[in-house]
Amino acid sequence: MRLQWIDALKGIGIILVVFAHHKLPAALDTYIFSFHMPLFFFISGLLFDFWKHASSAANFVKKRFRSLIVPYFGFALLTCLFYLLLDIWYQPGITNIDFFKASTAENLHSIMYALGPLISYNPPLWFLTCLFITELLFYGFAKRYYTEPGKLMFWLTAVGVMGYLYSVYVPFRLPWNADVALTAVVFYGAGNLFRKFLEPEEQKLLEKPKASLSPQL
Repeated sequence: MRLQWIDALKGIGIILVVFAHHKLPAALDTYIFSFHMPLFFFISGLLFDFWKHASSAANFVKKRFRSLIVPYFGFALLTCLFYLLLDIWYQPGITNIDFFKASTAENLHSIMYALGPLISYNPPLWFLTCLFITELLFYGFAKRYYTEPGKLMFWLTAVGVMGYLYSVYVPFRLPWNADVALTAVVFYGAGNLFRKFLEPEEQKLLEKPKASLSPQL
């Protein structure tokens, strides 16, 4: 059974993303941008059951790679193919889409690097690679400190400060939005720690049955 309030929260976040990418008063636009993406990382952390994956880091990485990185490359290639065919069909011999004005090597670099500004053909895909790095970061800290919430919060905060300083003082971006993940992991961790404060009935709905803890996971 799904928790309806979490679904509603996701819906609110999606609506805010749509609003934030349209012309709004500057103050409102700034306000929405200040929390609408942190909200998605918070929800992702809220839904993450660490104990389900605690036994095998390798299996966790493989599963997250299949669920986030494989779709990223799949959608990237499909989107490029769609726009390429559309560009050829619309005005044969004339390139209207900026992404295809670059060389093939530059386009492949853009897809592999996976930065939002580079994947202009489908910018929302940046979230998939960023979430992948964010989850790996959180999992690494959780493996060591999950039973010690105080230490976990300390290290998450420290990494968040590093992410902020990086954004201010370092002029280049990291592949797969890893620099953003340094800050996003704070919100992801906050969401996961919030799990412990849910009502018992809601906590049971978030957790999978013990039978699902099979070796293939």
